[in-house]
Amino acid sequence: MSREFKLSLVTKGRREKKMIHRLLTAVCALALVLSFSFSATAAVQNVQVGGDIEVKGIYQSAYDIVNEIEFNNVTVYDNNGFGGAADNTVHDYLEQTVRLYVDASLTDNVEAYVRLIYVQDWGMVVNQDDVEVDLAYITLNDIYGYPFSLTIGRQELMYGEGFLVGDGVRPGAVDSATVYQYDTRKSFEAIKAVWDYEPHQIDLFVAKITEGAAVAPVAAAAPVAPWSNGVQPVDSDMDLYGINWNYDGGMYGLWDLGLFYNRSNIVVASDGENQTWALSIRGEGTIPQI
Repeated sequence: MSREFKLSLVTKGRREKKMIHRLLTAVCALALVLSFSFSATAAVQNVQVGGDIEVKGIYQSAYDIVNEIEFNNVTVYDNNGFGGAADNTVHDYLEQTVRLYVDASLTDNVEAYVRLIYVQDWGMVVNQDDVEVDLAYITLNDIYGYPFSLTIGRQELMYGEGFLVGDGVRPGAVDSATVYQYDTRKSFEAIKAVWDYEPHQIDLFVAKITEGAAVAPVAAAAPVAPWSNGVQPVDSDMDLYGINWNYDGGMYGLWDLGLFYNRSNIVVASDGENQTWALSIRGEGTIPQI
């Protein structure tokens, strides 16, 4: 039984000099490669390589809650823009995802993880050869002998089984069918600290969703969507902060209590920024037989 709710409350000639410079560069590069190879061989205790291939079909029809959104008498969203009447809007296509990862244990307490991803809608020719970095982070475990870990880099965040925090806003690949909520990529550039003291676990994280551009503020004629590549206001950062307490009560269920805060300057507000607070309480378990 699972219940969940949300409350929004970076002195030789010229020719001889060139030859010597190239030679020194080559020697330094070779020494660097040899040094790196030796260090990697000595430090890496275990390396795992794996991946997966997924092909999925997506069909949607009249899936938007609203057909049109207006702001200051200007239409900023029109569901008809997908190419048909709003009630007949249809998306149907096949999407293939290929992922390859390398998981390396550098020492007993240091782990590095890198995963590459290739996403392509069948039949699309735009950017069909693009391979991108999906995840890239380093985890430090048992810091100073305590059950405390720190993960830094591009990583996945999942809270409330993804209902509250699990991406869902970041756009898909530029060669996808624009239904970004079905994109396999669910990563954040974030720093996450975890205190794991069974049966309790406390997560504290900060994530950078969007980095602002130093351009003129957007006019108040229309808001700018978080996934838009258009002109953003000055300091148009979007940051996500969160703390989540998890308790494994065994036969009494699994419980989560989380508090999340999203600060966004992307949409121009009267006070210069938009803030959203969310409180999450979630419990799941098995009702014992009577």
